[in-house]
Amino acid sequence: TDTGIVWLLQIPKMWLHIACLMLFVASVSSQVVIAPSEQNCLLDSSAGCFYAREPQYMIVAPKKIRPNQVYQVFTSIFRMDYGQDYVAVYVTIVKGAIEYAGTVLRFDRPSSRIMQLQMPSNAPDGKYRLRVEGRIDENDSGNIWQNETDIDFNTKQASLFIQMSRPLYRQGQRVHFRIVPILPNMMPKYGSMIIYIDDPTGIPVRRWQGLQTNAGGLVSQSFDLSDQPNFGTWNIRVDAFGHIYKHPFQVEDFWEPRFDVNVSVPSYVMETPDATVMGVVLVKYVSECKKRTSQRR
Repeated sequence: TDTGIVWLLQIPKMWLHIACLMLFVASVSSQVVIAPSEQNCLLDSSAGCFYAREPQYMIVAPKKIRPNQVYQVFTSIFRMDYGQDYVAVYVTIVKGAIEYAGTVLRFDRPSSRIMQLQMPSNAPDGKYRLRVEGRIDENDSGNIWQNETDIDFNTKQASLFIQMSRPLYRQGQRVHFRIVPILPNMMPKYGSMIIYIDDPTGIPVRRWQGLQTNAGGLVSQSFDLSDQPNFGTWNIRVDAFGHIYKHPFQVEDFWEPRFDVNVSVPSYVMETPDATVMGVVLVKYVSECKKRTSQRR
């Protein structure tokens, strides 16, 4: 469901062309951020500078994030010559000065791993940034590289599909519909919802409160239209999971064609070797403007 990809790269120029080719194949909407060439070399009284060459790494992560979502970050470290036995990679999601999710993973050799973060369910809307840091210790100092980029935040926790029994209804008919909430990983979303039926003027004519999804993750309901409804575009409005979903349907003034079928057969049949049963099937189709009658023997 999330097609955008964020790429954070710091690799030699001879590798950059390969990475760009991978980027083109992966997604045309991806974003590439090249880490700055100037590195903050940590100096202290005992060890001095821990590395002499620029770090090499690649970070791949989704461009979009949602509340209460497990956010996966693919991290590759290509070199480990920093004077230590490991490199600690910190991945955080921040908004301003507030950190909303974070994780850390040690790399003791060049490798690729998946790091997972989970956004809180009450995360506010706004601009967020994905920040990745490589450190030679687990304190706030000792950074060997740092990179960050913008990510999109979507407050919608699930996609909600509203299915109707038909696209067009008339007065007096029963309207059947069902609601299917789906998570970004295509699994059902369970919870409660409030359902409104709005007529063409926007006035709610029906309401169901606190409806729970069943074991299959569905909510099914029906209601009857009156004999004299407001004709036009109606809406099913669902308040669920912190978001409002709408689905339109039409109510028009029309009458369904009437079919009358009459089958006439003899009241008795003689039992003979060549006996057959004869009858007449009379079908009448009545419309608003004309009447058709057909007979078939």
